Amino acid sequence: MKVKITADLLSTMCAAVLASAGLLPAAAYANSAVYEIDMWAGTASGTLNGVPFSNADIQVDFYGDTSTVQSFSVANPPGYQFPTTNGYFNATSSSVTFGIYSFDSGCGCYTTVGTGTFDPSDGMFVSVDNSNEGFGIGSGFLPPSNPNFPGPGVIYPAGLLTGDQPNTFLTDLQSNYVNGNVFQESCYGFPNPPSGQGCPTGPALVTSAGPLVLNQVTVGQGSSVFSVWVSAYAAVQPMSSFNASVTVRPAAASQKTGPGFNDFHVQGSLELGAGGQSVNPATQEVTLRLGKQVFAIPAGSFKWSKESGYTFASKIGAVALRASLTPQGATGYSFQIDGANAPPLADRLPLRLTIGQAVGRTPVKTVRTPVETVDQ
Repeated sequence: MKVKITADLLSTMCAAVLASAGLLPAAAYANSAVYEIDMWAGTASGTLNGVPFSNADIQVDFYGDTSTVQSFSVANPPGYQFPTTNGYFNATSSSVTFGIYSFDSGCGCYTTVGTGTFDPSDGMFVSVDNSNEGFGIGSGFLPPSNPNFPGPGVIYPAGLLTGDQPNTFLTDLQSNYVNGNVFQESCYGFPNPPSGQGCPTGPALVTSAGPLVLNQVTVGQGSSVFSVWVSAYAAVQPMSSFNASVTVRPAAASQKTGPGFNDFHVQGSLELGAGGQSVNPATQEVTLRLGKQVFAIPAGSFKWSKESGYTFASKIGAVALRASLTPQGATGYSFQIDGANAPPLADRLPLRLTIGQAVGRTPVKTVRTPVETVDQ
């Protein structure tokens, strides 16, 4: 059964979260984790360093550790359909970064509005409400001892709601997870803005690229992605540069994969950042995420040769995957990844590639071609 997301449900959901909370002990894990929200409907607007932007897509990445995840259980008002609201939050990060990208339909390409890192004074945190099926990377965190926990910025800059059956476990923020069946939200003061008004303009968040202010966003289901990527490495490091393109063609009819299945070709280049000397594709997991699809190549799967660099060819799930990583200088790589018989890919999507503890991400506009024109 589906539950329609309404203003009343949203208000009840967050009123419960903002009530006094009882904490449960944090799990005894110690793995690095990246929590990512991709607001991918092209409707975000605001100002960055005083310069207005609109029609933008936004990615927010919270770099943390599973050892600092805490659970909460909040008593709901009398008459509510279930007695408590339960979830998890993580308010400790090594960094929280963002990218804002405006899509130009004329050239079919993205322009980078700005990228940067949030200042610790912003009080950034990530949370999941498993009772009402919502996610958020918020700001202005208040501790559980505060009666207004977790604070009015619970979905500012970004929040997502699934709209599925409520009171169903989604994630504990401590294991790999992807959900692309979500509604997109951004609202400061949620769920109780002034009567008769929309969400008020949120405070300027302090970032390395200048003050960031986001306007209210409400977008329908399927437009955004929330993901958790957990790594056994002690620290995850963003790549210093990363670019990629994606070409998609229909899967050959003779393969009987059913309508809508794709073959895809990804190519690009990257430069490792801090800790790049410890990256080794031959011994570490390599993971590609295209929108809500994840292809994890197990550690030890890539083979090395002087002629072709690092190569891999096998099935990941039902998708036949071929990949190559070719060293370029001391800390750079070019890469190609081909997949056959994959589920449909959106026209615009977030792409992420991880090698060991190094992670790169970028927005892409998929290029669609007939079967005979893609070089695989």
